[in-house]
Amino acid sequence: MPNHPNRSKGAKAPSANPCKEEVRAAREAAGLTQTAAATLVHATCRSWQHWEAGDRRMHPGVWDLFRIKSGALASGESSDTQPEPVEDDLSDAVKTSWDRFEAAMEASEIEQQTIDDLQDALKRARAEAARWKKKAERSALRHLKALKNRA
Repeated sequence: MPNHPNRSKGAKAPSANPCKEEVRAAREAAGLTQTAAATLVHATCRSWQHWEAGDRRMHPGVWDLFRIKSGALASGESSDTQPEPVEDDLSDAVKTSWDRFEAAMEASEIEQQTIDDLQDALKRARAEAARWKKKAERSALRHLKALKNRA
């Protein structure tokens, strides 16, 4: 998708992925720890660390949510209180950002589950390989002893 807004080579689109410097600067400006910032957007601390390190790109919907919620904190509003939803007053941009955020969270959960499953499978495969290696070594030793006894 060369014409996707997050893959453009030119100027940054308004809803593009933030760079690692932007993520860290926004968190520090809000006076939050990595854990607090991650909790604010319903992510793990490790995910936030990946975003700040530049190992992974933060989804624009998550970025928008963080900026909205951290702005509310800076203005003294509680992030726990939800305003009364008024569908007519919501702009298309906010709806789009929320849709992106939900999609990112769903994809993140799927990705994390897939990663966890793969890590578990790798651990099991390594353990099985170690068992087979020991079995092969024992078999080889028995074979060598049998050859020595024949000689």
